[in-house]
Amino acid sequence: MNYKNISFGFLILYILFFHFMESYSNSLVQVGTYFLALPLVAFWFFETLVNKKLNFYKLSYVGFVYCLYMLFTCIWSNYIDYSIDYFFRFFSVFLLYIIINDLVSNLDRVFKVIYAYVLGVLPIGINALLNVFSGITYQDLSNRYSADGFDPNNFGIILNITTIFVYILIFNKKINILFGFLSVCLLSFLILSTGSRASLGIFLLGLILVLSLFTWRKPLFLPIFMIGFLVFGYFLFDFIPANSLERAFSGVNVEDESRFMFWKQIVASVDGIRFIFGHGIGTVVPYFGYNAHNTFVSNFFEGGFIAFILWFVFIFSHYLNIVYFYIKTKNVILVLFFIAFLAMLGGLFTLNWEFRKDLFILLSTSILLSKFLFFSKKE
Repeated sequence: MNYKNISFGFLILYILFFHFMESYSNSLVQVGTYFLALPLVAFWFFETLVNKKLNFYKLSYVGFVYCLYMLFTCIWSNYIDYSIDYFFRFFSVFLLYIIINDLVSNLDRVFKVIYAYVLGVLPIGINALLNVFSGITYQDLSNRYSADGFDPNNFGIILNITTIFVYILIFNKKINILFGFLSVCLLSFLILSTGSRASLGIFLLGLILVLSLFTWRKPLFLPIFMIGFLVFGYFLFDFIPANSLERAFSGVNVEDESRFMFWKQIVASVDGIRFIFGHGIGTVVPYFGYNAHNTFVSNFFEGGFIAFILWFVFIFSHYLNIVYFYIKTKNVILVLFFIAFLAMLGGLFTLNWEFRKDLFILLSTSILLSKFLFFSKKE
């Protein structure tokens, strides 16, 4: 189906290169990603006018209402410059979500988007690998490594999403199995080197599921995989510093406790009429000097109970959508995708992922993959 081919080509280019461009344009105004986005948006808008068609899914309506409401909160914000800037940051990633939902019109395009995401992450993965080999840690922390321009927590979640995407491509024979195997080995090494406990847990969960599924289908797969993994790991994993592994396998620390206290402080400052309507989008930083590192806490402070509910419904309706279509199709690919969603929880509950493109790429592909797998089963 030749549906908006030019726009789809620019979408693939965008997904291929946005991680790389972000890592070297890590300023407030990320010029690199804007250069990628402008032709995509321009051609998409033009082709939409020509075709007089827009694919818009029910799950998008709540997000659209949320977007309008957060624009409305700028009216009562005491920091209007922050609010306008933060609104347009959110609007840009939500627009990407709308564009993906429109352009990805069949299952083959879903796999192309997933493949483009994987190929886009691998170069920054190689950059992180060079940092490990060179002993270049993140902000001089002795036990944490990452790619340039990415903190270890964000990077760990991106690596987990990429790993799940590689599994999905392997299961659907959309990627060379040797290339997929080497990619998983590299990604697992990098996940450990970030020192992220949540990322390690999600990775192990996904690995156990994949090994179980492959072994059930092809009993010889498990010993072959384990031998290859151990041989590869012997040469590569020796480079991971012991303190990175120690942090990855450790429990809750002082940093986690201070974060909980900060969340309590933010929530306690939402009272009176602010409980309903909040202080205005983007106002956590000017009020407290730091990001909330929790999308639900920041939404409650900035948009009140209304924004909290809208954001909660928008996010978790996508989780329910995956569960619903798994019940309908019994397709294990959706189980793998749900694990990617579990990885995403780290970004939602401990980071500021309401502005990350990765979140909206994952949300949109979850809708599309579920829909097209369901239709393919009916056929």
